[in-house]
Amino acid sequence: MTGELTGALATPLSWVPLAWPARLGSLGVEAFIDAARAVGPLLTTALAGLVLTLATAAVLIAWFCRFEDGRADA
Repeated sequence: MTGELTGALATPLSWVPLAWPARLGSLGVEAFIDAARAVGPLLTTALAGLVLTLATAAVLIAWFCRFEDGRADA
């Protein structure tokens, strides 16, 4: 209706990790409407989510190894 892709808008709230599922869902739908405008923000948000996921996994693995003292049965 407005001619704008809501998921493609870069606002401060668009970088809150809890908002990424809604933004990625919106961009996925909007990619069918205007793929040329949606592909950049879609990839940027997906890559940011991937980096955050990998960083979180690394921190959790380090945390678990620290408290389990490297036991094989844990």
